[in-house]
Amino acid sequence: MPTLIDYIFYFIILFSELIINPVRHFFKIGYCKASQRLDGQIAVISDANSSIGKAVAIRLAQSGRFSNSLIKHLKRFFLKIGAKVVLACSDMAQGERTYYEIKWRVANATLALMYLDLSSFKSVRNFSNKMKNQFEKIDILVNCSQVSSSAYIKTEDDFEIHFANNYLSHFLLTMLLLDSLKRSECAKVINITSIHHLLGKMHFDDISLKTNYGSSKAFNQSQLAQVLFTKELAKRCSSVSVFAVDPGFVASYESVSLYKLVANFRLCAALKHCTKTILLRTPFQGAQTIFHCIFDQNTDKHSGKYFRYVIKVIFIYND
Repeated sequence: MPTLIDYIFYFIILFSELIINPVRHFFKIGYCKASQRLDGQIAVISDANSSIGKAVAIRLAQSGRFSNSLIKHLKRFFLKIGAKVVLACSDMAQGERTYYEIKWRVANATLALMYLDLSSFKSVRNFSNKMKNQFEKIDILVNCSQVSSSAYIKTEDDFEIHFANNYLSHFLLTMLLLDSLKRSECAKVINITSIHHLLGKMHFDDISLKTNYGSSKAFNQSQLAQVLFTKELAKRCSSVSVFAVDPGFVASYESVSLYKLVANFRLCAALKHCTKTILLRTPFQGAQTIFHCIFDQNTDKHSGKYFRYVIKVIFIYND
């Protein structure tokens, strides 16, 4: 049950977004400074066609920065320097667009596109079986998919959509692939969550909220479940580093031409677009904490912790 301190902490962070975000964007505070080669590693990203999922896929396919621009471009075109990235998508049409966009951005990127519908446990099991048949080990698993719906939606497995998609399927996928992760020398699991977990409560007597549904209540519960799962998995499996990562408030809208909005006298839309650009993080900025947990080896000793803006947050929901 959230305490008064939880609410205070939540609203302090919410308010600070409006003040600190523009400063952070300008001075590039909260960016991942670490870099590491991921040659030969296998990375799986769920919902890879989403804004943050795509940003993570591009970075892992590159897997390293080079100070000399000539060397950078030579290696970019002639060497496979990145991880093999498995793009797990429920919408294969969008997945194909993401696949070819990454291929265009990262020459010689090693990619695989596979179908994964996190609203279906059957799809999760089929996906995990294919992964285990194709790859001996998995080095990085990014549970990236998040849904938010105002309507009450039940999955084919008779669970509420937030709890099923945002937590249960990630839990199932991680546990099914755990043996493959253990075969890696430095396996990492990234569970995407949000600051809303502080307002969450586990309704064990009505886990799908059939009697008293609220979209915020359902979403907050799913975020809390992700955090608690992260902590428990870290306790039970020391050979795999697992992190709960909050990307912050990310603008997930499609690219909009500000010039066209103003030219068509859509001034309110133009103002909204400018406000989002200033106050919200881009997908690449939101993915910085994910990069930090993957590339920085010092994070391994903080397995099970909650990270936000490239720092480990000490305060975390413990009940």
